[in-house]
Amino acid sequence: MDNERSGMIIRDLRIRKGVTQKQLADAIGVSDKAVSKWETGMGAPDISIVGSLAAELGVSADVILSGSLGSKEESSGNMNRMNFYVCPECGNVMAASGSAEVTCCGRKVPALNVKEAKPADDGHRLEVSESDGELYITFSHEMTKQHYIGFVCAVRFDRFLMVQMFPEQSSELRIPDMRKCRLYFWCSRDGLFVQ
Repeated sequence: MDNERSGMIIRDLRIRKGVTQKQLADAIGVSDKAVSKWETGMGAPDISIVGSLAAELGVSADVILSGSLGSKEESSGNMNRMNFYVCPECGNVMAASGSAEVTCCGRKVPALNVKEAKPADDGHRLEVSESDGELYITFSHEMTKQHYIGFVCAVRFDRFLMVQMFPEQSSELRIPDMRKCRLYFWCSRDGLFVQ
């Protein structure tokens, strides 16, 4: 941890939030002198309170420890920087249109970045047809508890629509017709694919 960089980010976040050093100190249970020391780079918060400090300032603990919010390009939402998250414990599926720190079942969930999606192949391909203003999607992939398609997501430049799938479920779904969209889907064994 670089005390100066971390101190500057703590100060900037506190000011953005519109609170005084005293108000921040009271919220996390330290003295305002401690906050002043951090902000001037003369000290650093104890590791035991970094989590509550970060939560109070509305960022992750990594931001406090690294002293950086990251570049605007990295943190701003954009469908080309979309990430999917699948909890390895419960199977919960989440998505974000930019970088995010996602936790589920008490663990950090790794991102499935759309830039790293594999092109659809013979074993992982969606059959898409149009029917009554909807896209009717079928696939021949098995849907067993050990090997299944966990979600299908249609992504366009301005929106996305995700359908979570479950083992032993039918291998078909319908979504509203989203012209010029990419279809991303996740296989529980082989990862993220794009079509």
